[in-house]
Amino acid sequence: MATYTVTVDGRMIAVRVGNDGTIETVDGKAVAAVSAIDGHSFSVLVDRTPFRVCAMPVDKGYQVVIDGRHIVASVESERARLLRTQLGDSGQISHRDEIRAPMPALVVRVEVEMGDHVNPGQGLVVLEAMKMENEVKSSRAGIVKEIRIAAGKTVEKSELLLVIE
Repeated sequence: MATYTVTVDGRMIAVRVGNDGTIETVDGKAVAAVSAIDGHSFSVLVDRTPFRVCAMPVDKGYQVVIDGRHIVASVESERARLLRTQLGDSGQISHRDEIRAPMPALVVRVEVEMGDHVNPGQGLVVLEAMKMENEVKSSRAGIVKEIRIAAGKTVEKSELLLVIE
């Protein structure tokens, strides 16, 4: 069994993983089931509540979409956290969020411009995949530093959409 610390918006969440690699608890709540949909997407049942989760590795963590809500999470093993704490490493999380496409899609619209100040939960980009629109939202406050896409462009899974610092 291993314990990991997942940090989202400065909040630390304990995740316990069993010896067989299955997630047992999230923030102390039992995880009833995790079903893989594809290599990055999962159906998760936590405390009788179902969630669709898509997670992709990015710099220093993961870009995660949970039921359409976009977040960036850092993941650290208990051992690494203890070593960092004991060795005095500051462990600063990057102040750069690279927003990537969670799936192949068509860019319907870009809701921000270069230099815009964004807040947590604010819509950034609307993507269309499988005839459904999905709004990618900001996980934290910051300033839009790069926009790599435009409305009408097709993007691939994990393609860089924009950068917030």
